[in-house]
Amino acid sequence: MEVAEEYTPLTFPRRFAIIDLLRAKAHLGLREFPEAVSSAHDALTESKAVKSALNIAHIANIYRQLRQQYKHASDLTDLGRELEKTHPRTSCVSNKECQHLLLHS
Repeated sequence: MEVAEEYTPLTFPRRFAIIDLLRAKAHLGLREFPEAVSSAHDALTESKAVKSALNIAHIANIYRQLRQQYKHASDLTDLGRELEKTHPRTSCVSNKECQHLLLHS
């Protein structure tokens, strides 16, 4: 992912958001929770800038998975608060709109 990031022009902010989203998923899969939270937060910041509801839905999904395993870490709480500010419905586990976006991506 570092190579993809290195070769991505600065004029492609959406691609940077996707790279960080994928990085967060990879860290989550490796059970590297602090790194997953950090990458998810970066992806959220970039996704807000490009107004990507789909990316934000994916980040909310990562957040829910992290909450199950990483529980009450302060950096995870901060990510949850930022998600809630961005789009209050995306941080809800039972949000049908968020689930719909994820199922049809």
